Amino acid sequence: MKAGRIGLVAVVLVAAAGAGGVFGFLIFSETAAIRITTPETYIETTAAVRGSLTGGQFRTERLQVALTESANGTATGVTGTAASYATGYVVFNKNSCLPSNYCPPAPAQPGYEVCRVNPAGGAQCYVLQSAVTCYCGDRVAVRARGPGSIFNAPANSVNYVGWINPYVTVDNPGPITGGANASSSPVVQQSDLDSVRIAVSSQLTADLQSALRQKAQNLHYVADAAPALTVSSDVNAGANSSTFQVTVSGTLGGTAFADPDAKALIASALVEKVPAGYQLTGPEQIADYQIQTSDPQGDVTVTGRASGYVMPRVSVTSLQSRLRGLDSGAARRFIETVAPGSAVEIRLAPAPAPWLPLNADHITILVVARPTAA
Repeated sequence: MKAGRIGLVAVVLVAAAGAGGVFGFLIFSETAAIRITTPETYIETTAAVRGSLTGGQFRTERLQVALTESANGTATGVTGTAASYATGYVVFNKNSCLPSNYCPPAPAQPGYEVCRVNPAGGAQCYVLQSAVTCYCGDRVAVRARGPGSIFNAPANSVNYVGWINPYVTVDNPGPITGGANASSSPVVQQSDLDSVRIAVSSQLTADLQSALRQKAQNLHYVADAAPALTVSSDVNAGANSSTFQVTVSGTLGGTAFADPDAKALIASALVEKVPAGYQLTGPEQIADYQIQTSDPQGDVTVTGRASGYVMPRVSVTSLQSRLRGLDSGAARRFIETVAPGSAVEIRLAPAPAPWLPLNADHITILVVARPTAA
């Protein structure tokens, strides 16, 4: 009888030892995987931010480019020049071989003519502009009978008296000049200058805009309303020239800034709207980004709409500590107070147990957002 009682005690001790081993095994090997799916909430805000060379919310800078371009034009106007009369003077004298009984005729009157005889035939005659007072070296102005360069005469070539008188001589000591034929020549009109000016200015403006774009590189820039242009030409309107050249010099300025600087400020306005206890689930989205105002002093105003989704902020480390040793129901209820509206899934391993591990390091928590419509 005594031996049987001793055997029963031994069995009980062995069973207790086995239970303690199982309990110890569970303490050191059990794990809990918790997945918290929390709804995300859409938020958005519109912000206006100001940039300036100094003192703005973000920094701007001024850019400027300068170019000079030229183009040739053709005159379309025509001007006519009337034929002109050759003029000069002649000198009258008496022939030294006058007979003793000769009485010289009355002096010649205006309208009388003297001529230059061409050896090949024909003659060019010149009309006296005043009366001859005497045939003694009297100097009298003459004008060609007709206009044209044919009446230009070298010195000492006009020696024929139109009224035949063998005792009177005439000569032109100097050339008779100024005769010119009628002619026409091109004339630069104001419309010619304007046409080339408009074409060059248009091309120069396009080239200035391209140069400013290249100078800005990766910066966002706003060009000034119009370039400053200076126009010059080598001749003025009315000049007798078949061609001309127009030169245009110009400068174009602009205000430039880095888009990331302005967008970061708009995004920060959304961050300020995140409710307490919540956090953004991803990067902010910027839409309707545009420049509202700008001026040549380097000031710009940029607006944009920032949007994103928020979810409750959950501290995994704190939650691990608060959940250890709780049963599944209590753990679920506690999580729902921390992240209202969340779906909670708890998985225990290696075997189902009525409570979560006592060791917080054996509890893994994954928090994910459940997308919802904006």
